[in-house]
Amino acid sequence: MKKSISEYVSKRIGKIDQRTIIEFGNEPDNLQVFNVVRGLEKEAYSVQYNNKDDYDLIYISNREKLIGFYLKSGLNIQQRTTCTAAFCQMLHEAFDEIDEIDAFNTYQKLLRAVLEKDGFFTLSDQEYSSMKGENVVFKGGKGVVLIPFIRKIELYNSIFSGRTFKDSPEQNKIYLMLNPDTNRIKIGHSKKTSYREGTLQSKEPNIKLICSWIAPKNVETELHKKYESKRKRGEWFNLNPRDLKEINDLMKKYKKIEYCS
Repeated sequence: MKKSISEYVSKRIGKIDQRTIIEFGNEPDNLQVFNVVRGLEKEAYSVQYNNKDDYDLIYISNREKLIGFYLKSGLNIQQRTTCTAAFCQMLHEAFDEIDEIDAFNTYQKLLRAVLEKDGFFTLSDQEYSSMKGENVVFKGGKGVVLIPFIRKIELYNSIFSGRTFKDSPEQNKIYLMLNPDTNRIKIGHSKKTSYREGTLQSKEPNIKLICSWIAPKNVETELHKKYESKRKRGEWFNLNPRDLKEINDLMKKYKKIEYCS
């Protein structure tokens, strides 16, 4: 994040004390927060809209203790989507279990719901793109609000975009694979990464190859050591987009094979 954005967001973020969380959970429409207060669920996401184009993003956790955070936002707030992303990054840094992309998309879905309920039309960025060149008229309502979402695989592929080379089946590869069901990323090595992807998919069908490079086996060990604090199980790590950008920079001296892009 740029410093100006970080400073701007920090002024809009605050903590929620336990008394306020409990009172909030006792309100009729806040069953998920109530369940977190009672220890029935570990976390709750909420968007509280005040009908004046302002809203609060709220996160409540009860993993070790009851704690909450909020971000004051609104339809007229400059760079509101960037602010939401920055808030989700802060949550990821505070709670390792939170995937910031999933958190971002959760808030965007909740925001769509409250805006539609209040009389707005909402469009995702994908829906908006599909309408280009068409004459679409929205009658009635308070207006149209664009709600962008992050598609994780597309984001990760964009991080590793650039020049690629043909595969060399006899040479060792270092690869990254994503399991979207757990949000874990595998750092492994194999001469035949597509075959390795297939064998992993036989147990976990949604696994996707993100990228691979022609590189010696010791590079895998080096990456494992570098991200040891983020290791979850075996060769699976809890990596965020900034970690992936760092890996991309570290691997620039190796040839990236062509089906990565």
